[in-house]
Amino acid sequence: MIRRYLGLIALLLVFFLAGLTSCSAKQQTTPFPVAESGVLDLRGWNFDQQGTVMMKGKWEFVWNKLLEPTDFKTQQQQNFIQVPGSWKFQGKEVSPQGYATYRLTILHHPMDRTLAIRIPNILTSYRMWLNGKEVASAGTVGTSINESIPEQMPKLVFMSGDRDQDELVIQVSNFHHRRGGIWKEFEYGASEQVVHHQYIVSSRDMLILGIILMMGGYHFWLYFLRRQERAALYFGLVCIIIGVRMLTLGDCFLVQWFPWIPWQVSLQVEYICLALGPVCGMYYVSAMFPQEAYPRMNKILLVVAGTLSLFVLVTEPIVFSKYIILFQVSLGFIAIVSVIIMIRAVRHRRPNAILALGGVFIFAASTINDVLYYNEIWYTGDITHYGLLLFVIMQSMIVSKRVSQMMNELEDVTSELRELNNSLETRIESRTVELRQMNASLEQSNLDLERMEDARRRLLTNISHDLRTPMTLIQGYLEALHDDIIVDPDERKKYMQLMLRKMTGLNHLIYDVFELSKLESGQVLIHIKEMPIEEFMDQVEQTYAFEVENRGLHFYSVRHFENVERNRQLVIHIDLERMFQVFNNLVYNAVKFTPIGGEIRMHFSYLEEEQKFCIQCMDTGIGVSKEDTVKIFERFYKNDYSRNSKGGGSGIGLSIAKEIIESHHGAIWVQSELGQGCHFYITLPATSHKPIT
Repeated sequence: MIRRYLGLIALLLVFFLAGLTSCSAKQQTTPFPVAESGVLDLRGWNFDQQGTVMMKGKWEFVWNKLLEPTDFKTQQQQNFIQVPGSWKFQGKEVSPQGYATYRLTILHHPMDRTLAIRIPNILTSYRMWLNGKEVASAGTVGTSINESIPEQMPKLVFMSGDRDQDELVIQVSNFHHRRGGIWKEFEYGASEQVVHHQYIVSSRDMLILGIILMMGGYHFWLYFLRRQERAALYFGLVCIIIGVRMLTLGDCFLVQWFPWIPWQVSLQVEYICLALGPVCGMYYVSAMFPQEAYPRMNKILLVVAGTLSLFVLVTEPIVFSKYIILFQVSLGFIAIVSVIIMIRAVRHRRPNAILALGGVFIFAASTINDVLYYNEIWYTGDITHYGLLLFVIMQSMIVSKRVSQMMNELEDVTSELRELNNSLETRIESRTVELRQMNASLEQSNLDLERMEDARRRLLTNISHDLRTPMTLIQGYLEALHDDIIVDPDERKKYMQLMLRKMTGLNHLIYDVFELSKLESGQVLIHIKEMPIEEFMDQVEQTYAFEVENRGLHFYSVRHFENVERNRQLVIHIDLERMFQVFNNLVYNAVKFTPIGGEIRMHFSYLEEEQKFCIQCMDTGIGVSKEDTVKIFERFYKNDYSRNSKGGGSGIGLSIAKEIIESHHGAIWVQSELGQGCHFYITLPATSHKPIT
């Protein structure tokens, strides 16, 4: 048993070390080019085959001067600094508080593609020029604490790759933090690669954050159900605190989600979590193994954590960040004591002690790594959340083992009763099967009835909503004719034409309402057939290109399938008639609200990782407001600024389109601003056939 646990812990440790290594270097097979004397030569680097580049090395550096690109044309600088790293001037470290200018020249072959630079968090404010043009900034750069405003936010900058070199000039100032300058790496490469890498990193962090927060909530629920499980309460607190701290690191999700939160508050949250998280972990370990714990020490550590938190709240970031060593000493001490408690528990053969020791050891290793990272001993990055994730996995194993033991005991007790009541159980089981079948049938019937009733209620609501006004107008026209208020034949004919148009509009509205109600209640049969994507795109282009051009607009169709291997055929499963019902709504709406000379674009692509066929319908028409984009697919939605309102539409067409797309297991959404046109997105499941042999 012990060997099995040790093997499991060793396996998790291998994964942890592999993740730690991946944090320090994005690619291991090919070393990144290194900047020398302020020049990063990428002329031998193939972005397609080797990926993006982390811009390490010696950058040009000017201390206590805020220079702009034009200043470098008249001044030759001979000082260089290692990026990422501390501020150094003439080979010596300088005060973290101050200001400086960085410059890097990037040499590469001209290419017909867009390049991008991912800017990391820079402490604590910066301005950046690319090829003489200011492209990014965070906070306010100044020469004193009164002139500077701190801010942290990673950003992406895009530029054309048709040049043979790019010049990067960055002004950095720091008067609010113990560390100043560029502490993390810039990433340079093709725009799609940089964006993809950013998406992967953000998704990974969000996944880990979600797992940690869910485990925290799960353990809070365990404590709520069973108040004796105080270990669950403390472990839940550890998860929540580390999760909140994750929001302040890396991509700064806290500031991105809540831009009104000041930088100082974000930093205070980070340091307070750093003070309280380890203490909650210590309480968790003590609750798991009370015989081996040190209760008095826990109280002292709680007082220390409270004091550090209060210190963070009452002082400025430039003060409390300088004393991070106090937080790190507290963290290291708690990690050592926790490991000692675990070792004592293993020696005393406490249940689950080996699993707990493995989790605490991995978590302690990750915290030690962070201490070394923040003291610039190595650059693996902040990985406490990764260690906590493995810690959570170990904890879930302990919970599962406890549940398994309880279930085994329960099975042993009930096995004897099962033997005594075997015949009775057999009859009950057969009857239960029959009841389940009947119950399932009744539930299905009930669901069908509820769906039909819901469709009926919606139909009545829709009819009463949009039929009342035209019917009232028609009644008024008829009364005017009946009472001979209108006697002129031309006037009478005009009113008759108005009533005819109203009746025609009502007929269209009634048809759309019935169509939508049937779609929502599942009464419309969708005839799905397999169809090659190439054939589908050809039909779309042939159907709409001529008519759009004939109405004085420009029609463009773009296909982007470079990521699809040759000899592979992409297919979709659709009801072609229903799908053209969707495109009729989108394209004819675009034609209706796009002035003559405008453009309508159809963009087709394949998302390989998600196995989805992506369709984008774009126009240069009047657009809709951002407030309307979240409601544009609602039934009968209109307001003074919507395209439905301006064109007299019923507001049902997009609802029908949404129902049809969702019946194909797809998704549809829109992005737009007033005067900027509409950009509709549609994704449908797609499959790729095996290579033809």
